[in-house]
Amino acid sequence: MPQLQLTTDESGDKLLQLLAVQVTLFPGRGVCIGLTNHHSAGDANSIVGFLRSWASISKHGGDEELLMTQGESLPLFDRSLIKVRPGLDSIYWNYAKEIPLQPPSFPLPTNRVRATYVLNESAIKKLKDAVLSRNPAGEEERADDDGDELQTFLFAVDSRARLDPPVPGNYFGNCLSYGMSRFFAVSGSARVDLYSTDFGWGKVRKLETLSIDGEKYAMSLCKAGASEGGLEVGLSLPKVKMDAFAAAFADGIKGS
Repeated sequence: MPQLQLTTDESGDKLLQLLAVQVTLFPGRGVCIGLTNHHSAGDANSIVGFLRSWASISKHGGDEELLMTQGESLPLFDRSLIKVRPGLDSIYWNYAKEIPLQPPSFPLPTNRVRATYVLNESAIKKLKDAVLSRNPAGEEERADDDGDELQTFLFAVDSRARLDPPVPGNYFGNCLSYGMSRFFAVSGSARVDLYSTDFGWGKVRKLETLSIDGEKYAMSLCKAGASEGGLEVGLSLPKVKMDAFAAAFADGIKGS
């Protein structure tokens, strides 16, 4: 995966690349496109929109098709749409300046395996029904393990439609909210659909998220490529834990 480079200009200002792309050709098999971006450029919704626009221009040899079919969905950069209280901009900026400017890194784990689990629409419904039947609304259940240890499940939420007034879906940038002593993070979203992206060579056959290989446990989530209404869940775990999860996953689907 290409790495974002950090440089310094003549005035001493630090410059960090926002996007890097690597294309690998597998003769007789296909093409792999690796992409990494700095989160300050935009959230998942923005980057997916960028990729779809890029793919459309590549497939049709120009932007005419994109402008005719998706003209109203072109990136919107009007920052005045985000209404903040007076003075908050300077507070956020002063806080951001104290954060060390470092390019993201993706260390290669040596003790993990990867797996992608696909849930079709019927399996998702069965799981929802099983959860509701075992823990009805209003019923509280406490786990006995870990005592009072703080744990957080981190899931980024697209706030565009949740703001008052709402922000258009094609707003390009970051419009996220979080909903840490110990946490489990989700990379991606059930609304992210990259399998329909076509650069002119055919639709995407496999999607992988490299950031879940980090030291902290995480999972990737996206719409399934081959299952209408389904989801793909990507995991990176030590083999022993992956084997245990695979068995529990299979049993859970059968018994839900």
